[in-house]
Amino acid sequence: STQAFTNATTVYTHAEFYTPNASTNGAIVMEWLNTSGVSVFQIVRDSSARYQAQFWNGATYTTIGSPLTLSNATLYVFDFKIICGASGSFEWYVGNTLLTSGSINDADCNNIERLRLRVGFNGGNANCGWSQIMMANESTVGWHFYQKPPTGNGANTAWTGTFADVDEAVTNDADFASSAAANDVETYTGAALSLASGIVKAVVVSLRPKLAASGPQNLQAALRIGGADYFTANLPGLNSGFGAVIGIYELDPSTVAAWSPATAAAATTEFG
Repeated sequence: STQAFTNATTVYTHAEFYTPNASTNGAIVMEWLNTSGVSVFQIVRDSSARYQAQFWNGATYTTIGSPLTLSNATLYVFDFKIICGASGSFEWYVGNTLLTSGSINDADCNNIERLRLRVGFNGGNANCGWSQIMMANESTVGWHFYQKPPTGNGANTAWTGTFADVDEAVTNDADFASSAAANDVETYTGAALSLASGIVKAVVVSLRPKLAASGPQNLQAALRIGGADYFTANLPGLNSGFGAVIGIYELDPSTVAAWSPATAAAATTEFG
């Protein structure tokens, strides 16, 4: 899958990676693409079953840093720091520890706009799984998602369908909630969330919508806090097929203050 974000020359990436029996060497595992759609940085499984970082120099991929030997059937936490450009650099953290780094010395690796994750190795029978994907303009080392699915219907039920149509752990587009009228609001409740102490960077509402040929053509995420609904701006990336979009609340919309673990947990009581 591929996800776009605001292009940048310094990009931090966080991901959890798991593969049961990665048997295909020479396979691309993940790629960072520029605004022209060119893969300018990648992680590959090399001919010796190690994982290697490479950048695009305009003509070929150049290996940087030391290769890493990763075990199958093991969950790994990755963090990457990529600085593009003729004086760029690369850092790869595994389990919050810097294991390899190197220099990027070609201007053809000039910006990053998209991340592509592979779930199969070039037709091989081995699959890999990804979770906790985050992109940022600051270090993601030590970051973590706390995820909360809908478990009930909330105070707003204007859409057709219930929480049971959107609560699957595995994506299922066969059932869904829908609305044909502008300004309809639908919110869901979730189980209580207990957050560890620390800094809360944002509360994110994740959706998988698609547009019909007619009817409302915009969508906003919602948090319901203290009986009031707080909406994001119209979300980008909507089209005629189901696809992931997110609404990000970097501040508590009810107070316009930074989140704390307590206020973030309370704010996710109802969302939609």
